[in-house]
Amino acid sequence: MPIFVMSGLLSVTLALVFYTWGIWGARRAKTVKPMHVAFLWLGLVLDAGGTGLMAMQIGYYRMDIHGIIGTLAILLMLVSAVWATYAVAKKDEGAIAVYLKASVWVWAVWLLPYFYGFIANRRG
Repeated sequence: MPIFVMSGLLSVTLALVFYTWGIWGARRAKTVKPMHVAFLWLGLVLDAGGTGLMAMQIGYYRMDIHGIIGTLAILLMLVSAVWATYAVAKKDEGAIAVYLKASVWVWAVWLLPYFYGFIANRRG
């Protein structure tokens, strides 16, 4: 397996760990703490970086169903991280409550391209 692909897969898998930790840690705590925000940003950076590494391997970013859903997921992760950052910085309980409800949907959308990439690439 090419090094960019291996590195990219490791990066997006670590993104899954950190992003999941940020989302579900906040839900369990019933609030968003700075630690959760840090995990969200780390997950976003790892996902974008891993995606970039894999795109470098093939020489372009595919805009097929995987690429479109992946792009949407990264954009939603960015919005989610910005929202959580704002909510924590302003100590805005209303924004935190909305975030706790919406974040699981963002996480679920993010899982679609993550697992689709594995399934699609297993078929060849």
